[in-house]
Amino acid sequence: MALFRYVAATGTFERFLELYREMPEAAAQVQRVGDALQDLRGLRATIAIDVNVAGAEILIDGRSVGTAPLVDPVIVDPGRHTVEARLDGYGGAPQIVPVTSGETAEVHVALAEIARIGRVRVEANVPDAEVWVDNALLGTVPFRGDLGEGEYTIEVRAAGYETQTQTVAVATGDERIVTVSLPRPGGTAPAWFW
Repeated sequence: MALFRYVAATGTFERFLELYREMPEAAAQVQRVGDALQDLRGLRATIAIDVNVAGAEILIDGRSVGTAPLVDPVIVDPGRHTVEARLDGYGGAPQIVPVTSGETAEVHVALAEIARIGRVRVEANVPDAEVWVDNALLGTVPFRGDLGEGEYTIEVRAAGYETQTQTVAVATGDERIVTVSLPRPGGTAPAWFW
């Protein structure tokens, strides 16, 4: 059974090589592990993260990976990852980033001063429908996130349903609640409430 935990496996193989590389009786195993390690490295993915505020803590899947600016991309397993940045006095919405083996995904995380932040809550009739804000996948319904003051295009998408789009103005300190009914193709018009 494959667990697809290539980053953890790479670390284990690298530790094995550090411990046993100089032992003549382990030469055959060291060679096999070295060959497997090369294959594992090709199965990993990376995420290059740019944050507009220096000093912000960067997190992937809730785990701290460094402070902005990051010099090198972060090595991850293939799949969907949640990328976010945190800094006192600033807010921002996490982004969901899909990556495949051997790929480097580039992500820009925009933080805004909290004094100029509003909140958006998106709900839909289809569980786990995707919420896209200005062409960035931010999560699934029910979704709640902080956005900087301004106007945003919110799309709600789900397989087998028509995508619904709404422009929402976010004001400082406001919470905008967007509720949408996703119709099946050829169905009735959606109802937006805010």
